[in-house]
Amino acid sequence: SENKIKNIIEKKEIYKLNKFNQIQIQKIFNLKNQEIFAETNSKKHLTKISDIIKTNFSNKKTDKYFDLFFHPTNNLKELEKRKIEISNPNLENKIKNISNSNLKEIIKNNTEIKTKIVFNNTIITLEPSTEKILYEKYKIHSNLYNKKELETLLENEIDNTTIIISEEDLFTEIPTFKLKEFEKIIKGNIIKTNKKLILNIIKFLKDTKTLIPEFKKSIENTSNLKFNLEFNIENLEKILKENKEEILKELTSKTLTLETEVEKINFEIKQIISEKKLSLEGDELLNLLNSGDISSLQNKFKEDTKSIIEKYEKIIINSYKEKGININYIFTDSNYPLKLDEEIKDEILKKIDLKAQELEFKTFEKLGENNLSQIKEIINFIFLFDMILGINTFNNKFKLNKVNFGNEITLLNGTNIYIKNPMPINYSLGGKKINNIKLNEEKVCILTGANSGGKTTLLEMNLQTQILTCMGLGIPAEKNSTIKLFDEVIYLKKFTGTQGSGAFEQTIRNLIEIFDSSTSKLILIDEFEAVTEPGAAAKILIMFLKEIQKQNSFCIAASHLGQEIQEYIKEEKIEGIRIDGISAEGLDEKGNLITNHQPQFYKLGKSTPELILKRILQDEKFWKNKTNKSKDLLIKISK
Repeated sequence: SENKIKNIIEKKEIYKLNKFNQIQIQKIFNLKNQEIFAETNSKKHLTKISDIIKTNFSNKKTDKYFDLFFHPTNNLKELEKRKIEISNPNLENKIKNISNSNLKEIIKNNTEIKTKIVFNNTIITLEPSTEKILYEKYKIHSNLYNKKELETLLENEIDNTTIIISEEDLFTEIPTFKLKEFEKIIKGNIIKTNKKLILNIIKFLKDTKTLIPEFKKSIENTSNLKFNLEFNIENLEKILKENKEEILKELTSKTLTLETEVEKINFEIKQIISEKKLSLEGDELLNLLNSGDISSLQNKFKEDTKSIIEKYEKIIINSYKEKGININYIFTDSNYPLKLDEEIKDEILKKIDLKAQELEFKTFEKLGENNLSQIKEIINFIFLFDMILGINTFNNKFKLNKVNFGNEITLLNGTNIYIKNPMPINYSLGGKKINNIKLNEEKVCILTGANSGGKTTLLEMNLQTQILTCMGLGIPAEKNSTIKLFDEVIYLKKFTGTQGSGAFEQTIRNLIEIFDSSTSKLILIDEFEAVTEPGAAAKILIMFLKEIQKQNSFCIAASHLGQEIQEYIKEEKIEGIRIDGISAEGLDEKGNLITNHQPQFYKLGKSTPELILKRILQDEKFWKNKTNKSKDLLIKISK
């Protein structure tokens, strides 16, 4: 297994690694399993983003290359190595200049070389070493004979598809090759078997001629693999498109219907006789008939038809000769009516088979001069080309920009890629300022505010930027945004199941696990209060965040308990925890909440119950069948 895996990597056939166990691979190459997004919810989002990116690939096998070369890491050196051009309009324009849909179809049809070798030949060899190599290297079965056995075999009738592989010079009509010559034929056989695939990659190389230098640079920088794409594709394409076999197929078909051809010739000779086109004049014919010499008359007809028959026979013989099939006769004799020789058809078919084999082997020899390893290299290059093309499409779609690394998180006009037409948000943790707003470098924040205000969306945006950064890709934020790398990213998602002691217990266990670990972390918490009573939730959350800020970790906790948390922070005189707010500002004409999704720093988010009550009071349809008494009650409540 170790040799197989190393061989796959050397040949750059990364997609084949899917056949192996990941733990096995890590053990062989002494790789540490760095899981930044090991926690269940963050891992789900890692998978979700990976799947979004992979929808831009044309070939499913490309997924494996992406998983290998863009797995999450916080190693700065590795991330620098992965850098590719983000949102490259120059590259995008070049792609548009060629038939992009056609290119995607070519990439979609890219697959691995089929290496199974099929020879419909009886293979004989004189050397045990040759027999061993043919089987162990190519899985080709051969028959081992000594020289005396071979001589006896050759004396008897031998199958016309038999070939001999020997290092000795043998004088026989049976096709004979040395092992190196036959190995070239084997290589050519593989290339011919993969004709459709190879013509596909030739078309790819032609269509992407102007793109390849730019893509090659990105691919080699990203994958640390080197590719040699200098290849005589014109010669290879010419040989693959030759149709010599089709000519021989036509010849076989013609041979099988020779009787019909003879019937046509006999009919034409009959027409000539009936139309008196022979050289026998009227007086001569009368004299022969009066003399009663029938044999003389027959001889005269024979002489006159002989030249006609010879002409037709020559036409047929030459039609075969032009295709490399030599025959001396077709008919049993030169007498009318003509008869096809009983053995000639089988002889011609045998010669066609031998000629077909000869042409096939010559084609294999020509094809075998090409570098099969280089063809495989180009096939793997196409997968990586698809990967870079897909990533570039993804980058342009979401307007991703290159990442700046630092000791803070500052997202300028950041967006959530899950949302269509998202509102850009400015947000920072650990920074001194953002858009001229002074900040106190807090590493921990409580995000408060209205329902549907965008608290969860903001948490997801921060999670997405971490995932994309650790992949080595751009982020959906302005170029001067900054990202801090962490050892772990944890997302404690809003609890949506049945509330109870079990949910609360599991949440507390999760918090203890987080606190007990000394690694640097980004912790995203969505509505912790959902698993227990609001009063207890506020106290537990604040005490946890107070301790977390002492570690090398950042945290954003979204909560509806803004007022309770703020009071508890003041009461306990806790410093270093910032409270931000997202506020609902009113209702629009349709009764929908008007919310500014941009958080306000150091400001508690306004609650929305009064706006919800106002929306109900304005809903005329709702009050149509209700009493004034119930409406008056709601008016009192809303005050």
